[in-house]
Amino acid sequence: MTTSAILLLAAIAGGATPSPDKPAASATPALRAPIHFEKGHSARGIPVEIAGEGLAFVKGKVQDVDVWFLLDTASGSMLSQKVAERLGLSAPGNFPAGPTDESRSPRPLPGITVAFPGVSATLSSVSSFDLDPFQTALGHRVDGILGAPFFESFVVELDYARATVALSDPKVSRSAGRGTAIRAKVEAGYPYVEGALALAGIPPIPGSFLMDTGVDNAVILFSPFVASHGLLAGQQKITPDTGFPTGGGDLEAVLRAERLELGPFTFREPVVQLSRSARGLLADSKHAGLIGGAVLARFRVTLDLAHNRLWLEKNRRYEEPFLHDASGLSLIAQGPDLSTFLIRRVSPASPGAQAGLTAGDVLLAVDGKPAKDVGLRGVRRLLQLEGHKYVLTVFREGEIKKITIECRRRL
Repeated sequence: MTTSAILLLAAIAGGATPSPDKPAASATPALRAPIHFEKGHSARGIPVEIAGEGLAFVKGKVQDVDVWFLLDTASGSMLSQKVAERLGLSAPGNFPAGPTDESRSPRPLPGITVAFPGVSATLSSVSSFDLDPFQTALGHRVDGILGAPFFESFVVELDYARATVALSDPKVSRSAGRGTAIRAKVEAGYPYVEGALALAGIPPIPGSFLMDTGVDNAVILFSPFVASHGLLAGQQKITPDTGFPTGGGDLEAVLRAERLELGPFTFREPVVQLSRSARGLLADSKHAGLIGGAVLARFRVTLDLAHNRLWLEKNRRYEEPFLHDASGLSLIAQGPDLSTFLIRRVSPASPGAQAGLTAGDVLLAVDGKPAKDVGLRGVRRLLQLEGHKYVLTVFREGEIKKITIECRRRL
């Protein structure tokens, strides 16, 4: 996920709180949603779509309207402003125009019932929010978010490799999940686990990490943890991409750690984002940081938050290296079907800048293949492969240009 998308998520995921940032761990605990299974006490094999490095989207129905939800363990549940208006839950024009704090604040809605194959859940605490900027950053339709109340209502088995999710009743399900059990401490509905991070020249630093399925990066360290351990000094790092208004969320740098330790699992050279935020989730002083989808997608993850436990079972991605952008290009998706890719920013002195690409270029093709067929996730993946050359066809000021870029490791 781009840095902009990280900060947008931090800005929108505050449920009904006045702040546009994700709430800290002291927020009011989530209420579990009433659930109904069509048969037995579970629904299995529900398809999901995986975007970016590990964001899971599931299609459900609200009042017979198809709604794409992001599964996010670290936010409140919400609907997009447009979907809320379509369903008659929010009056048109209820949101102020423009990038103001008021316009970026979630608005409370009446409860909704969300239906999936074999199961439905009634969510009593839901907000509406303008999710359009988030879906342009991700290149995937985002109609809503299923947050902490949803995850506390089920035992959730998220199989990233098979792209399925299973939902079970925590009152009935007592069987162990697959793989290795790890204790999760649930605070305000959010799951935290103990881990340790080793950076260059620094022994492993222990800390408590939020397990965040709604961010697809590997690790983000919160600003108090960064400051208390002096992590901005003496580390090889680069400046992250920035752009959209974020309601107080800021990331100072991106670097590679030597390793991340989580229970019996060790991850080599994960990409780590360092926060300098003064408020919101990224300024949480009680915890070290969060672990996102780039780590979680290497497992079948079973979360039983009602009983403070989770299980991790390795999948085929476990040994894959952690990749980072090797082009310097920041891309967003535009258009009604999110199939137009705009170069929003080009990092100075990056391969993209040296090739002559500029902000405002519209990417049409990669090596002759239409960009819309590759997809935003696919294009970003190609641009992470160091040493690879591509001929990018772009539209600029009424002209079509072909520009060769050679990707190189920047981190």
